[in-house]
Amino acid sequence: MKHRFLSQCYDPETLFSVRTGSELTDFIKNLKKQSEEHPDRWEPATYQGDGFESLVEAILVRWDSHRSLDMTGYEPTEPEAIGVDGVGKCLLGGNHTVQAKMRLKDWVLTEGKDHIGMAPASSFTRYKAKKLTIWTTGQAVHRNLLAEWNYNQELTKVMNQKDIEKLVNYNPPFWKWYKSEVEAKCLSGQTS
Repeated sequence: MKHRFLSQCYDPETLFSVRTGSELTDFIKNLKKQSEEHPDRWEPATYQGDGFESLVEAILVRWDSHRSLDMTGYEPTEPEAIGVDGVGKCLLGGNHTVQAKMRLKDWVLTEGKDHIGMAPASSFTRYKAKKLTIWTTGQAVHRNLLAEWNYNQELTKVMNQKDIEKLVNYNPPFWKWYKSEVEAKCLSGQTS
């Protein structure tokens, strides 16, 4: 794993204090709490976003080449990248980009409030992606945006909180592995 959050996370033990069956909800709650404890170190929204992007990276690294995710070789982009948080390859070829947005569980992402308009623009032009997956703890992306974005054989998919829960809840081996990755990088201060 390479996300910069691995060197930012200052208390993996507390962050990964999760109960079986509600791991994702607990992780998000702990991440939000940690983000507010040291606003002098990190802007809380940035810490939360980086933590969620790190979780998405962990899922894509752990399930590399899983058919339902259609991604292999995922790597996070530089923090300054606009509209895309990471890039990998589709299983049958072509780039597959990721945008991660941590939001309230019932939130519907929109272009105005969530600034996600750059995700397809960057994905399908700069990265020449065949697919874009938006990972969110919210409910969905506004249907008009998805209809607008899914053209020219490009595909935008949404992985919402329920979809993510299916991957990570009731999955102690995943959380044990992810925690060990964060602890190893956090203690060594290295992210590569």
